[in-house]
This record gives sequence, C-alpha cells and structure tokens, in this order.
Amino acid sequence: MSTSEKQEHPLATSKDRAPNGTFLPGHTPLAFGGARPNSGPKPSLKTRLRRFEEEHPDAYDELMEMLYQRGLSGKSEDAQYVLDRIRGRPHQSQDLRVRTEISLTADDYAEIARLAQQSDRLLLGDGNASEQS
Repeated sequence: MSTSEKQEHPLATSKDRAPNGTFLPGHTPLAFGGARPNSGPKPSLKTRLRRFEEEHPDAYDELMEMLYQRGLSGKSEDAQYVLDRIRGRPHQSQDLRVRTEISLTADDYAEIARLAQQSDRLLLGDGNASEQS
C-alpha cells in the first residue's frame, strides 16, 4: 500500500463516525458522556399523585371502602397503617429521667462532710490531705 492512499479507520464503518474513526457531532457514545437514560428531571410526588388520580378516579373511594369494611370486621391494622402515613404518627413523649431514692444515715452525712473538707484542703493546699478531722 502506498503512502498516498489513505487507509480508513477500522471503526469508521458506523454511520455515526467520521472516516478517521471519531464520532460525528451529536453522536457521542453514552460511555463517554452525553445524555444517560433516565437522567432527566423526575416528576414530583404531587405530579405522580395527580396522574394516578386521573388514571384511576375511583381508587381512593375503593381503598377507603375496603379499609372501612376491614375495620368493621376487627382488622383495623390496615387502616391504622394508612392513617399513620397520611396524618403522620402521633408523637410519643418519653421520660428519660432516672428517679432514685437514696436514704442516708447520720454517719453517711458525716463521711460526706469529712471528704468535702479533705478535698478542700487538697485543692487549697492547706495542710496534709491524709489528716483525720
């Protein structure tokens, strides 16, 4: 083959490629950029609910009737589940305080006072901390 003849690039067989094998404008492969499937904006929940109502106009009435009938037969868990999702679950307050009762004797109070005096002496540097009062 002579140097004056141009050899066509092996990838240039596709209609979206130039003779040198590069992609023509507007024919970028997905692996190297460009639009990806499902990459556009998604419809909001409000829009999706509106579309559902348009496609199934009686769905809510049927659902409420079914939940009502199940509630009458004693199966109220389904209705509670739906209502929790619609209205939100009620807030539950929790008391995290720990309640303890401590009964101290006169000897306990005397020991606490002695330890307090000893720690004061240590902190203030007055005297020896090992002295007994």
